[in-house]
Amino acid sequence: MNVSFFSMAWQDVKSSPRWFATALKLALVQMIPVFGSMVSEGYIYGWAREAAWNIHKPMPTAVFHNEDGTLYKRGAFIWVYALVLGLITVVLSELGSVIMGSGDNAALAAIGLLISLATFALGIFLQLFVWTGSMRIALYNTLGSGFQLNRLWNMIKRESSGIIRILITYFLVSLAVGFIMGILLMPIVIGVIAAGVGSVDVLATADEFAIFGTILGAGAMATILLIVWAFVLMVATVILELVSVRAIGYWTSQFDVAMWGAERAPMPFETGAPLGQTYSAAYQQYQQPVQTYQQPTAQPSYQTPMAQQNPQAQPVQQQYQAPVAQPQVVEQPAADQPYHPAPAEPPVQPLEPVAQQAVQSLDGAADPVQPAAPEAPAPAEPAQPAAPEQPADAADDADQR
Repeated sequence: MNVSFFSMAWQDVKSSPRWFATALKLALVQMIPVFGSMVSEGYIYGWAREAAWNIHKPMPTAVFHNEDGTLYKRGAFIWVYALVLGLITVVLSELGSVIMGSGDNAALAAIGLLISLATFALGIFLQLFVWTGSMRIALYNTLGSGFQLNRLWNMIKRESSGIIRILITYFLVSLAVGFIMGILLMPIVIGVIAAGVGSVDVLATADEFAIFGTILGAGAMATILLIVWAFVLMVATVILELVSVRAIGYWTSQFDVAMWGAERAPMPFETGAPLGQTYSAAYQQYQQPVQTYQQPTAQPSYQTPMAQQNPQAQPVQQQYQAPVAQPQVVEQPAADQPYHPAPAEPPVQPLEPVAQQAVQSLDGAADPVQPAAPEAPAPAEPAQPAAPEQPADAADDADQR
């Protein structure tokens, strides 16, 4: 990719509020042995991890911020990891120095020189693994993820141009900082030498108090100047590390961190997916939930469909109540019509069996709604023995009247 990760990281550092004060605090913390380095590494790689996730936030102003609870753990893992890789170059460098200084043999001296040069080149090469492995440790919060050399090597090979440019810029800036700090150191050294030369004249006086005062004053001045010089060097180193590690975070973001699986799972590009397309898809998927969550709350039109659906439910309730009222109207005549003629019987004519048969037919009819059904079967009912008894009682009543 044609992107200057180093310049992007430098812009992030400069745009952060009170960035120089934060660098001063980190430099002071790094002067604490071991613990200071752990805190500083945890802070710097924690901010670079946000760049790997494409989260653009300024540097935290609090150095000891531990919002995710992994500041010290992350810093300790990265410190141990860098120490292990650094021991490789230290051991080889000492070996080359021992061989080169053992005797007057020119062959051994040449071998020692070659070992020293190879160690220097190896140190530059291992810096790539230090950055890549430390970034994986910051992302996974495990020490073992930094020692997956096959994953680290695949990442370096896949996008070597970007990390090599970061490495070249890092060493060029380091040389420039070293040159400037060397120039600043020269006046201090010259001042110490001048103080030592001046003390020779004091020694000639044989005044013990004057000798002690001269040595103490020169030593105190040299110590103060060296402390100031070391602090300035530490501040420059912290700023350079902030920029370079942040640039490594941008470089790592090309490998689609949002789509990474478990620690030992292959990365997306290892399965054949191109970096550009998967990175765009992962970045869109990562930011879509934030946008879709804000749109319903910001737009009041989301509630209007719910208000429109309420009137549609009212006619359904009216249609449901209408059938409930209709059976009540039908049941009232159905229950009263079969029984009103029976108790009334106002004519009560003794010789008319039609009314009696009508009562019997009404009692045995299956459909009480049809009152004219008993007239047809009236002549066919003489076989019933109980039919004449009722008209006899009716005749006696008529005679009594």
